[in-house]
Amino acid sequence: LTHAEEAIINNEISDDAIEAAAAAAALEVSPSTDVHASASYRRKLTSAMTKRALYRALARARGDHG
Repeated sequence: LTHAEEAIINNEISDDAIEAAAAAAALEVSPSTDVHASASYRRKLTSAMTKRALYRALARARGDHG
């Protein structure tokens, strides 16, 4: 997920950088479609989970653990 990493590494951490990283992550994955979920849904899930992880990491870095 090189482009997703670059969106964070090369920018100040902000909502825009997190959005860019999430969008890049969704584009970089190659999910399959099966009876459980479509590839489109899995890309959306990748974006959402990337945002969640980055916001949690940011909160921890700022000392907000609760």
